Amino acid sequence: MIRSLPPGYQCGDECTSEEKAAYADLQVKAIYNALKENYRVSYVNLDSSFEPMGYVQRISTPDVSLGLQSANCIDGAVLFASALEALTMRPPYIVMIPGHAYVAWATTDDGDEIHALETTMLSTNTFEEALAAGQEEFETNWDDLDGSDGSNGYCLVDVKAARDAQIYPVK
Repeated sequence: MIRSLPPGYQCGDECTSEEKAAYADLQVKAIYNALKENYRVSYVNLDSSFEPMGYVQRISTPDVSLGLQSANCIDGAVLFASALEALTMRPPYIVMIPGHAYVAWATTDDGDEIHALETTMLSTNTFEEALAAGQEEFETNWDDLDGSDGSNGYCLVDVKAARDAQIYPVK
């Protein structure tokens, strides 16, 4: 039997914003638990640096991270964003701050609220702990992220916008 999550935001129009956010978070929790328990992906602490911050690092594609059962912060963010994109949750975001990256998502299809997840906690913490840490980090960095073009070391990458601009992973 194949088990899968329903695509997108399935809570329905009759749901409140809070109920829609809770439903979206449950979908992300299912991904988190599958990666943790079934795929046994763990965080590896490699020196993580990204352009335009003056450093370069190769980013693993999701299939490589799954195959190696490990991901650094940017690999984990890309892996989660890919899974969210497959569920048609839009837009998934890759959040980049100086020396670190994590994932975020719109909790409703209108994108009014964004939740964030600290993907480096995958193998050691519960989803709720990783969500709380990601949300705190996101809120702490929001002023630097909002409207940033990345030149300040902060960037909120909208994966859907990247796809619309014909930007795809390199294989």
